[in-house]
Parts: sequence; structure tokens; C-alpha cells
Amino acid sequence: MTEEPAPTGHTDAGTSVEAGGRSALPPAVPVVVPSSRGSSIRSATSADAADKPDIETLQSTPNRTSPTPEKVDDAKSKGEVELSGFHANGLADQTSYMPVKQILVVFMSLQLAVFLSFLDQTIVSAALPVISAYFDSGRSSSFVGSAYLLTSTAMQPIWGRLSDVFGRKVTLLACVVVFIIGSLACAVAQTMIQLIVFRGMQGFGGGGLITLTLIIISDVVSLRDRGKYQGVTEITIAIANGGGPLLGGVMAEKISWRWCFWINLPIGGFCLAVIVFFLPLKPVHGSIKEKLLKIDYGGALLTIAASVLIILPLNWGGTSFPWVSGPVLGCLLSSIAAFALFFFWEWKFAKIPVAPPYIFKNPTVAAVFFVTLLAGGVILSQIYYLPQYYQIARGESPIRSGVLVIALFLSTTFFVFVAGQLVSKTGEYKPFIVGGYAIWAIGLGLLSTLDENTSTAKIIGYQVLNGFGQGQTLQTTMVAAQAAVDRSEMSVVTSVRNFMRSLGGTIFLVIGATIINNTLRSRLGQLGFDPGVVSAVIDDPTAIWPTSASVNPTLQGLAAADKAEIVKAWVRGFRTLMHVLTGLIGANALVALIFLKRHSLSRADEEALKARGKDWARDRKEKKPSVTLATPAAGITIELQKRDDLSIQNSDGSVNFAALQAETAHLSTKYQRNRETWRYHAFGGNDPEARMTREKRSSVEKRAVAGTLTLSNPSYAKWFGTVSAGTPAQNFNMYFDTGSSDFTVASTNCPNSKCGTKDRYDVAASSTAVQTSTYVRTNFVDGTTSEGPLVRDTVSIAGVTVQSQDIVAASSLSSSVANIDSDGMGLAYPALSSAYSSSFMFTAVNEGQYLYPWFSLGLTNSAGGTSTLTFGSFNRRYLAGSVRYFPVARQPGVTYRTYWQISGSNPYVNGLPAGSRVNHILDSGTTLIVAPTSAAATFYSNVPGSQYYNNGYYTYPCNQAPSVSFSFGLIASQLFGVLPEEFNLGYIAEDPTRCVGAVVGLDLGVGTSWILGDAFRTSSLRALWGFRRAQTLTFSLNVYVIHDIGQNRIGLAPPRH
Repeated sequence: MTEEPAPTGHTDAGTSVEAGGRSALPPAVPVVVPSSRGSSIRSATSADAADKPDIETLQSTPNRTSPTPEKVDDAKSKGEVELSGFHANGLADQTSYMPVKQILVVFMSLQLAVFLSFLDQTIVSAALPVISAYFDSGRSSSFVGSAYLLTSTAMQPIWGRLSDVFGRKVTLLACVVVFIIGSLACAVAQTMIQLIVFRGMQGFGGGGLITLTLIIISDVVSLRDRGKYQGVTEITIAIANGGGPLLGGVMAEKISWRWCFWINLPIGGFCLAVIVFFLPLKPVHGSIKEKLLKIDYGGALLTIAASVLIILPLNWGGTSFPWVSGPVLGCLLSSIAAFALFFFWEWKFAKIPVAPPYIFKNPTVAAVFFVTLLAGGVILSQIYYLPQYYQIARGESPIRSGVLVIALFLSTTFFVFVAGQLVSKTGEYKPFIVGGYAIWAIGLGLLSTLDENTSTAKIIGYQVLNGFGQGQTLQTTMVAAQAAVDRSEMSVVTSVRNFMRSLGGTIFLVIGATIINNTLRSRLGQLGFDPGVVSAVIDDPTAIWPTSASVNPTLQGLAAADKAEIVKAWVRGFRTLMHVLTGLIGANALVALIFLKRHSLSRADEEALKARGKDWARDRKEKKPSVTLATPAAGITIELQKRDDLSIQNSDGSVNFAALQAETAHLSTKYQRNRETWRYHAFGGNDPEARMTREKRSSVEKRAVAGTLTLSNPSYAKWFGTVSAGTPAQNFNMYFDTGSSDFTVASTNCPNSKCGTKDRYDVAASSTAVQTSTYVRTNFVDGTTSEGPLVRDTVSIAGVTVQSQDIVAASSLSSSVANIDSDGMGLAYPALSSAYSSSFMFTAVNEGQYLYPWFSLGLTNSAGGTSTLTFGSFNRRYLAGSVRYFPVARQPGVTYRTYWQISGSNPYVNGLPAGSRVNHILDSGTTLIVAPTSAAATFYSNVPGSQYYNNGYYTYPCNQAPSVSFSFGLIASQLFGVLPEEFNLGYIAEDPTRCVGAVVGLDLGVGTSWILGDAFRTSSLRALWGFRRAQTLTFSLNVYVIHDIGQNRIGLAPPRH
């Protein structure tokens, strides 16, 4: 929970748009913006309320940009995309599912970047002896490879987070440009030191290429289909890994080693052009200053420092310095401290962490990181040491050795593709991962039996078995990690996973060299070889053969018997290394078996995202003009009217029990429908509680899919204003309900017998209306039905227009709502919508219509008071105290949000706890405060003289009205109270001395949660400050509620009349 002080000394200088009556709104003037494909989201901030712009400040300073997003704690950081255009951490959502044709264009563009990155990791390996000989720097030649790996490894998580801040396309272009510059510098390097430095520059850009490719694929392809495309990416990686040594060997032998770098320029240039002109990705809007303030500089520097401190000593050990030496041990110990400091920084200080610590608490994600670390080391060890085996043990040339390892890469490529297809088809990944590691371990065990006399056929067979196992694990582990987290953390998990893969490769490549070199030193020393010869062999063991790319007369002049001993010693080290690698992959199989959990590869919003992708492709093909708003709206305020004809109290003060029964029936229907809807979105047909079914409609009816569920009855709504839909505008009275999400109006196809005298929505008369393929049928408890197609059209409130709002155009309405003159506009999360549609505010923010992703409600029953709904801001003139913020809680077992609800809340009666800590749902669509039946019984047991009445209602002595309040958050430092006159719903006719309490006991399918209606929102506020012995301050003011979509939180404050 966070607190922000009340504003002071603010002058009212803004304008408000009143929309209380039907004619209060002028005709909507449509403003054409890109639909959900572009977003200019700015998140709420941690600045004091005095510094936070309210609606009036925003309207008077329209070009003001938002400050940095506030630090998000673990609970809030784990938030997901709600089809709102951004994540809970304030970063823009860049998800943009596309049709297959567009995916292929994106995909081919990305494969060039992947090829560049992995080609450069391996192309130098075969040319390294020539480079070493050219600069006469054998001992430092290993840094040519490790410099690239060091910087590329350190930058991977950083590039991933930078792409969240600046956008994928811009960041990918930056990576390619840096990589090209580094390649050019390497090609013209004049000393070994220069080459090592420039290789580090190459790695700086190269580290982002593969990470961003996998992230972008995840942005444009659904989770279930991702394995297929990432499998093809692995094919590109395998081709680059297999072709790199071969190409490097050819260039080193036939042309010049410098062409290992020159070749990147034409490929990189072509890649750059393709990305610029053919990669259609969502941009991230906002000022450069805003974006720079979001970067986790501390985390980035500590990542680089920790990576350098662990990689450098591994390269020094046994070569430049003894393993037990100050530089080596000092750096290794410093790396441990740097990693510890990194995690502490990310936990305590980072606003948008490079690697949020809580992702490591997820057992599946942690397991994937672990197995990827080890697998990365095994993969790179195979790539480096199998060609060396052919060159050293069998005397093959660099080109020939490159050819002989192609079997490993071809088999890996094939089985990566097969595994991706099977995962997409079955929705399962764990069997492939566990089985793949087991088979891979067997293959490595067979490689550990190789010697200088093993037949080529056996070696190739062993490589194919390795490829069979390896191919099943490479991208399936990525899918497993992404399936285990919310979409908001997808880029982080992807980049950290790639970091682990590269870090493992870097570490175990050095460990492999250490094992082989120490074996050579020990064995050759025992055989009495001259130390100079031993040193030369360690520098380049291939130099004993005339086929070597390097020339060393000392080694080539050795006797055949000496060369044979050198080969035997090297093979012994190679076999020891294979034993170690076998153990690592065996451990991976065990870890995967125990810790990998099954997660669904289907997300609730994917069908909606795919539909939007098709709309985007259609608009792009038709070249529809779209003009972006120069400045998002600074916020609008609507004054709400109250429905006096729905009073729950008679004029004589007695309770209108018929109205109360109707209200409870409405709530029961509404929350039953809500539960079925969110459970259907969460679990689909696998949920036994969800009674929704899908049916096929004929093509003539143009209704591909129908949803059958129970919809809420809006006949007892209280707070309403005017909303316009379509072009030209058609005006409707709308009640605003934070406890639901659908936007339903009666269409012109609805006869009076079905829709009464309601205003009609004429779909055909709107030039901007598009009928979707979704059809909604809703069954009511009274046996009547509402149904109609889902239409996408413009919707305007107070002159601000969204272009792609989903509207249920009802052709039939329940008799219980047909004659009510207001329609319903939900303001809750998309999971409560029948078709997982975003409500108006989510759509508006997604389209960049509002500068800030907030809406706020101030409701009052006070004489002369004004009830307001503000979109895009809050209204400072109604605030008279501190704003307390609370994270929005989820339903148990669901990864996305549904209601605007606060967790860890307690009810109090007369200052004493009257129940356990539960969630509280804030619902503007009801008057009542609803508790589960058992909780209501506990609550009223603390109310002196209370008795059960009927239908969940209780009575109490009218002259002993209780003091009722609610605390929110982990510490009851503030109580929000309900005044006696608001708690009293009226006396009962049979006994005027007994009054009905506003807390009603109903089991509405929300578990232990309470529902706080406007009896809570419109009541006066009592705040108890402090922690132990609190001082009481009575404000006699109404509760003002701020709904912060950007950070998924609720702000409560005492407002000013």
C-alpha cells in the first residue's frame, strides 16, 4: 500500500464537460486513430499528489509528459496485460498477433538477425589458429571468442528490457547497427588487442539479436503456435552453428581471416533494410526523457560487472594466471558479490528491474533457467570441441572437420522442428524436455567413448543421437518458461533464459579448455615433454599436423610417436570433458522431471488478439487512412445522475423490500454470470462449473461462434450519463458499472415486445460499424433471453472517441430490462466480458486517447453534492485528503484480473474486527454491501441486538445503529467508514423500531470476497491514522475512488464537497 498526500493550494482552472442529461453531450466528432496497433500509454507515478497532474492541470497543460512510473512491488509487478495496452509495471504492451502471411514477413526478417548473431559466435573458431599466427599472439587468441561471448551474454537481459522501454523495432535496429560497426572495426583491426576490443563491441550488438528475435516472435505468435516458429528459429541457429566453422575454415584457408568479419557487412546491411521497411511492429510512444527515466541503470551496470568478473578469471585461470592466484580468485569472489548486489538492487531499488527477483520463485521458470545454463555449456562445448576432435585426433583439415559435424546440426535442426510441431499440436512440453535430455545424455555418453581410431560412421551415428535429444529441448524449454508467467514478464523471462544459455556456454567453454589443457599438461609432463613443447601444444594442438591452418615448425617436426602421445593425451582430456557433459545433461533430465510444472499453452485473450490482428491486416491491405492524435486527451469529467425511481426506501422511511429483493436478484444473476464468464475464459471447456457452450451458426447468418451464459439484469442501476456510439453519433443513457465489463445496447432489430421503449442502436446507419464473427446469447433466470451480434464501432464520451469498441447490439432483451431507459457500460477487466472485450477505458487507453490510464468515481447522496465520473485522470477539486493506493487482487487460481478488488481487508463494527481478512470488490452497479452468508452471520453477531430477517437481510434496533468501517492493506492504519444513515436501509413495516442493515448475506460465487456498493462509496469517511493507538479524524466527506489501470491499483481518498 502506498500513500500520497493531499493537494494543497491548487487553483481551479480547468473545464468540465457535463453529461448528466440526454442532451448534455454535443454530437460526437470522430477522431481517427490507429486502433489497438499503436499505444501512447503513460503510467501513474509515485510523485506526490501535489505533483501528480489532475484533470485540471492536464487540461491547462496539454503537452505535459508523465513522470517516471513508481516502483511496483512483487504483487503488482506480476500483473498481466488486460487488453489495455500496457502491463502492470507501466510498460507498453507490444503484443500484436498477426495472420500467417504477416507473420512470415516478420519471421523472415528476424531470421537474418539470428543468423548474423550465431554465425559470428562460431565462424571465428575455425579461423582462430590463423588469426593467432597472424598476430603472433597464441596465448591471448582465446579472448577473441570470449570477448564476444562476454559482452553478448551480459547484454542479453539488458536488450530485452530496453526493448520494453523503447520498442522492439527500434531496439533491434540499434543492435544491428552496433553489430555492423563492430564487424567493420574487427575487419580492419591492426593488433590483437584491437581485435579483442572490437569483438566486444560486436558482442554488444549481437547479444540483442537472438533475444529480440525470440521476444518479437512471442509478440506476434500465440503461445501454443510459438514452438513451431521458434523451432524454425533453432534451425537457423543450427545452420549458423554448423556453417560457421565451415565458412570460417574456408575463408581462413582460401581468402583471409578478415572476411570472417567483412561478410557481416552485406548481410547486416540487407538485414537492416528488411527490418526498416518490412517489419511491422507496434511502436512505443512517449518522450525520450520518459523512456530514459525508466531504464534500470543500476541493474544494467551490475549485470555487466558480474558477467565480466566471472568470465575473465575463467579465461585467465591456468593460462595467464594460476587458478590459485589473486587475480583469478579475487574476480571470482567479486562476481559472487556483484550477483548478490544485483539481486538486492533489483529487489529493493529498481523501478523496472532488468530481472525481477520474483520470477526466480516460479519453480518452472527457475528450472528452465537452470537446465538452460547447463545445456548452453554443453551445446557450445560440442560446437567447439567436436571440430577440434576431427582436426587433432584424426588430422582432418578445418574444412573437412566442419563438414563432419554437420550431422549433429542437421539432426538437431530436424528434431527441433518436429518437437515444435508436436508441442503446438498436443499442448504438452514436459515429455519432450525430459525425454530429450535423457536421450541427449546417452548420446554424450557414447561420445565419451571416442578415441583416435573410432570409425567415422560411429561418430556420425553418435552425433545424430545427440541431435535427437538436443533438438527436443532447445525451444520447448522456452515455451515452458513463457507459459509459466504472465505476458508482462515474457520479454524478461526470454532474455534471462538466453542470458543463462550464453553464460553457460561461456563458462563451460572455459571449463572444457581447462579440463583438456590440464590433462595435456599433466600427461605430457609425465611423459617428459619439454615445457616449451607442452606450452605450444596447449596454445594450438592442431599445429602438430600439416593440415593445420597455423604453422608451427617445432610441433610439426616432432616424431610420429610423440605426436601420437599428444593425440592420446588430448583425446583423454576430450573424453573426460564428455563425461562431465553427460553428467550435466543427466542432471537436467532429473531437474526437468521434478520441477517442471504443466501450464496451459492457451491464454484467455488470444482469440481476441488474433481477431485484432486480422482487422489490422485487413486495414493495412485496404490502406485505410489513420491519423494519430497530436496530444492524448487530458481527461474528461461527467456529472452522473441518480435514478430516484429505483429507491430502496419508501417516502415514510420504511424499507422498500420489493426493491431490495429485486436488487439481490440482480446481483445474484450478475455475479453468477460474471463467475461463469471469467471461469470460461480461464479454463474453457475444461471447467465443469462453466455452463457456457459454443455452437456453430450457418454462414448465411454470419455468426461463426456463439456464447451461451447468464447475463446480469441492469434494471436497478443508479448512476448514469450519456454515451454516443457510431458515426453519425447515436446517444444513449448508460449506467456505469465497475462490477461488469460488457457494453450492451438495444439494436434496431429488437422489436418493442423485446426491448420496450429503449433507444435503439442502428448498426446499418453507422459508417464505422463492423460486425464481428462473435454472437452473444444470454439466458436470464426468469427464462427470457438477450442476444445479439458483437459489433465494433466508435464510441464517444464527452467528445473523446475510441475507434474499436466492442458493443453487444442486442436484438432481444430480457423482459426485466426491456423497459428501463438506461443501458449498461461495464468498467471492469476484460475477463468479465462475454467475448473478452476491453471496456471503454481500456480501449481508450490502448488507442492512446488519454494521457493517463486512470478513471475515478466520486459518488454522493448529499444534498447539493455532485457525483462525477472522470476518465483519464482524477478530479482534484473533489479531493480533500490523502490518496491510499492498494493493488488490485486476482481471483484464486487465475493469472489475470477480473474485478476491481482489494485484498487483505477487514470489516469492523464499533471499532472491533467483525470478520477475517478477505477481498473486497468495489462495485458501482449496486447499492448494497454484500458478504457471503457465513461472513454476514459473523458480522451481525457483533452488532448488538441484530436478528436475521429474510433473504439474507438482517435487522437491528434503529436506536442502536452500529459504527461500520473497513480496513484495507496489510496494516489497519486507516478505516473507511459507513455512516449510520447510509447503513440504515429503512425500518421494517411490521416493527418500526427495527431497521434493515446495508450488509446482506448472499453467496454470489466470489468465494470469501465482500462486495462494496455505493452504500460504501457514498458514505461519509472516517480515517484512523497510526498503527497502535490511533488518533481519530472525522472528515464527513465521501469516498473518492481512483482506478489506476496502468499499475492495476485502486486509490481511496476523502473527497471534498
